[in-house]
Amino acid sequence: MAGRLRGIGFGTLPGERAVDSVLVDHAAAELRRIDRVRGLAYARAVGSFLLRTFFSDSGRLCGERARAHCSYRALARRSDLPMSRSTLYRCVQVELQCRELPADLAEALSVSHHATLFSVADPLRKRMLARRAVDEALTCRQLAALELHGRARKSGDSRRGRPPLPALVKRVNGLGRVVAQVEDLSLSAEGIASYGAQRCREMRDALEEHLATLEDLRDTVDHALELAEHEPGGGTQRAADAARLDVGRTDATLTASP
Repeated sequence: MAGRLRGIGFGTLPGERAVDSVLVDHAAAELRRIDRVRGLAYARAVGSFLLRTFFSDSGRLCGERARAHCSYRALARRSDLPMSRSTLYRCVQVELQCRELPADLAEALSVSHHATLFSVADPLRKRMLARRAVDEALTCRQLAALELHGRARKSGDSRRGRPPLPALVKRVNGLGRVVAQVEDLSLSAEGIASYGAQRCREMRDALEEHLATLEDLRDTVDHALELAEHEPGGGTQRAADAARLDVGRTDATLTASP
């Protein structure tokens, strides 16, 4: 598989370079059909379908090119999908993590437990935490506390008082200054056109890439807020997604496999 994927260049994935309306319509219809499933099976069915349809069933290609994949992002923006955009992306993460973990652990964890492990980069530590979650029937809150405790020990974080502002928060807060600087230029379309077609095209492509990155970040922060608040939400699409995925039930417990 790795050898076959190595030669796949940008634009060779289905609907990657431009929106393929037929492909997107087909994907939307298939996601509505999958909507009859629930829990981990639902998340895996959605994630597996998206990986096969848009990324040649490759997690590496998804990680590298999802942000610039026109049809994939067009699908995520559809208003007739039975799930929110953040849930769509989360299902892909669940499927990829299930492929990374041993099958018995992957199937024993709930979607909420899987989501708790998304931030664990070390495969060995992720497997260890998953094993403890199953063997000790940990709730999501207990698993999150265990993961946080491990990170604190690893970093030797024994500082007191208010912790320093995380780098991500600083960068996000700085976006306002960047936007203000652009607004101060007071440029019109006619003025920008004077730069020439090539530079306009480069700026447009750069903006699309940055916007895609910010959309992904917003979805990640949205999910992080759900985890931080330990609440599934009210009668919104997010609450419906939580019911399907068992996401947000941070007190959910696991029953160890016999």
